[in-house]
Amino acid sequence: MKNHVSAKTRDSKEIQSIVLYTNHKNDPCAFVRLRGPMNHLKINVLEGYEDGKINTDQILLSDLVVIQRDFPNNQKLYETILEFARKNKKPIAFEIDDLLFQLPENHPDRQNLHYVESLLPMLQAIMEVDLVTVPTPLLKEIYSKFNKNTVVIPNYFDDNLWSLIPPVQKPDDSYPLIIGYMGGESHFPDIEFISPVIKYIINRFPNEIEIHIWGVRPTKDLESYSQVKWFPAITYEYHEFAAYFQTQLADIFIAPLVDNAFYRAKSPLKFFEYSSLGVPGVFSSLEAYKSTVTHGFDGLLASTQEEWIINLVQLIQNKEMRIQIA
Repeated sequence: MKNHVSAKTRDSKEIQSIVLYTNHKNDPCAFVRLRGPMNHLKINVLEGYEDGKINTDQILLSDLVVIQRDFPNNQKLYETILEFARKNKKPIAFEIDDLLFQLPENHPDRQNLHYVESLLPMLQAIMEVDLVTVPTPLLKEIYSKFNKNTVVIPNYFDDNLWSLIPPVQKPDDSYPLIIGYMGGESHFPDIEFISPVIKYIINRFPNEIEIHIWGVRPTKDLESYSQVKWFPAITYEYHEFAAYFQTQLADIFIAPLVDNAFYRAKSPLKFFEYSSLGVPGVFSSLEAYKSTVTHGFDGLLASTQEEWIINLVQLIQNKEMRIQIA
């Protein structure tokens, strides 16, 4: 994200400030998609929704109204914002970074009915606003069916938060090697998917590797292995998480994704975060990573569990390959 990029509204006026309406004020959704980029662009972010109340006066002070994700579930508040913005001729954007309309059946947010009441209000917002912003081409293809003015604003590596850490080559006899995974609770299906691979690797290299998992809790069978270490999430504020995660150590990172429409629409953000730590990784061969990772050059791609095993074994046994990719 570089400051020379300009941001303009539909009347070509340069944007100086936006007003943000979100249910996710301090979590990664708001920071990665809005607060971080706005900071780089020197655009002021005005808080439109705090303590359960909206502030429509902020609309008058802004050049653009931004509504994020499931905020339209607050339907009366959303309609008040829409009416006020239209009356004052302020353009309205809707920001959504996931395919929430196609959550997999085993996704925790679907199982706990987290977005059930939000789906129709979000769809209404997508159809009504002036602009829809998404992070990936697949999301653009899908949401363009409901609003032709849908554009891709990719997720970027935020170098205000993340430093580029040089790779470190361990001595030959420096064990255990740490295989790391980082993800929120919604990624439990990915842990289930990769679990057989992790168990195979542990059984093949019982004294040479440890598995470190940050955030999502491992499956019960994985937890039974002494080589598996779980580190529960200590914060959901992105800048605090970035500072914490850069203090963690790993020799290999993994980024498994179950192959379905929801995960195919994901962005390669995890590749940026992992790579900034100077650590090589194995990534699911889905759109997010296939569009970013060159297999064998700056990462390894895997589709099947067999490919996951082959790639991990290569990295475990070949320190030159680890350092070259890192």
